[in-house]
Amino acid sequence: MTKCKKYIKAFLKNDKLLDLKATGSRHNNSLVDLLNCQAKEKKICLVQKTNYKNCHQGIMGTGVYEGRKHCALELESFRECLAGNKT
Repeated sequence: MTKCKKYIKAFLKNDKLLDLKATGSRHNNSLVDLLNCQAKEKKICLVQKTNYKNCHQGIMGTGVYEGRKHCALELESFRECLAGNKT
């Protein structure tokens, strides 16, 4: 996971509590960058990555995705997928 070190450092710089409902925030974007890097490196969790990407685009485009104003469910699913695949 050496390719993702810069994303780990960027995510850890923020000492605030992570709010998964804060779609588009700097802290969430740092987490997404890290998760994207890990998914790409390991070639796993591509469905969750796509689900989050689609939600993020909807929120940033229209402000709503499937009746919600955040992507907390998709982000948590993406994070859990990577946490469960430690190989």
